[in-house]
Amino acid sequence: MIRILVEGDYQAGDILGLAHPDHWPKRKRKYAEIVWGWRRKRLREIGRVDIHLVGGDLVQGPGQKESLGLLTTDIEEQAEWAEENVREVRADYRYFVYGTPFHTAQLVRIENLVAKAFDSKPRDSWRIGPLHGVYLMDRHVVGRSNIPYGQGTPLWREWVRDQVQAVMEEYRAADLHVRHHVHYFFEVRNARGRAVTCPCWQLPAPAEAWGSPYTWKLMTQYYDVGALLIEIDRSGEVYVRPQIMPLKIAVPRSYVCPKIRENA
Repeated sequence: MIRILVEGDYQAGDILGLAHPDHWPKRKRKYAEIVWGWRRKRLREIGRVDIHLVGGDLVQGPGQKESLGLLTTDIEEQAEWAEENVREVRADYRYFVYGTPFHTAQLVRIENLVAKAFDSKPRDSWRIGPLHGVYLMDRHVVGRSNIPYGQGTPLWREWVRDQVQAVMEEYRAADLHVRHHVHYFFEVRNARGRAVTCPCWQLPAPAEAWGSPYTWKLMTQYYDVGALLIEIDRSGEVYVRPQIMPLKIAVPRSYVCPKIRENA
């Protein structure tokens, strides 16, 4: 059995991103400890994997539009925090892909700093295979949809595009496409292949709880925090096992009930 852990969108440096709780001020450490503790427990349960796919947007960046929601604007410090996140995963091979330029490519490509610590270098995309006969492609960016039933369309477009391009350019198309960026898990498949999106590690917590403007315009009914464990058996059968953290343990939904004095 080949075991692959897929992660991405750490957004380290952001108040809602993933980093060790020691990097938070004490008054904001509660939620960070919940996420860090849940992830560490799951990683220990999963154990060592063959491949760790690190899918981009590992840092939040220096804050090009605002810095209110950042723990630090120092990109070297953010890169160090992202490196700590990666080191939590025990893996034989690691493959890094570049995220969005808005977060990770200003004066330097920040993800290069993280990957260098593991004697690696990111690519725009990785093609890996055969893995028991399965060919995999990992890339960060994919279109998203907020239509309640539309998540599969931009994702499946990636699979179809690769099939068509493979015919025109005469290469082997991937059976399994992995994407990130959209901050939710989704999967589409047919008899010939499948495509999946990976959850993120950036919380969608209420802005008033953290002081981050990230959620002010966050309008999506699907949002998943976690990772993917992909297993491929000797027959080439692919098993996608989402590792989703229940948001209610860090982002509870509650109502305020004011005491209203009604007129008689």
